[in-house]
Amino acid sequence: MLVDSGRSQLAIGTFGQAIRGLREWDGKDFDAAKDLAAIDRVMPQLRADNPDISAFRKRGGKVIQYTGWLDGAVAARMVIDYHEAMTKRMGGPAKAASFSRLYMLPGVHHCAGGPGPDQIGGSGRDAPVVDAQHDLLTALEHWVEKGQAPGAMIASKVEGGAVTRTRLICPYPQQAKYNGGDPNKASSFACTGKARRT
Repeated sequence: MLVDSGRSQLAIGTFGQAIRGLREWDGKDFDAAKDLAAIDRVMPQLRADNPDISAFRKRGGKVIQYTGWLDGAVAARMVIDYHEAMTKRMGGPAKAASFSRLYMLPGVHHCAGGPGPDQIGGSGRDAPVVDAQHDLLTALEHWVEKGQAPGAMIASKVEGGAVTRTRLICPYPQQAKYNGGDPNKASSFACTGKARRT
């Protein structure tokens, strides 16, 4: 599995450029108390760290998050940490799974790009196949409108206008395990690990 370095380019740009006015900032003088207060003043819309989303849940909201393991802007571990904090705050895995899903895309950069299958809907474009198993927006629509919670999804790699590879993407904390066969086909993988039930 490909993973990120844990160093967020978005954080470097935000705290280096927005707070300090420095294009080249190494993060060594980062001060959590001062810098977080400063960024709240400069860019308050970036606050997305409150794990209590009970008001959203009470209104019947459903959320599907996805991120690439190679995201250079928002470290993948930060997304997982938030998801786990939200899961705990919202009453545990079963309760959180009733309205929330997280999908981690191996080999994918920020929203798209990278060596991994990155086409799964979202980020302003449909997946190559627009249905509830290949396209996150369609999966969200089915969840909200039909009560059909999403399970495993299929991401595609498109090169030269054609799908060259597909990959099974499991709801976190499950992971896709290779079971043999063509490694470029989602059907060669199965989700493993404990599933969260809705």
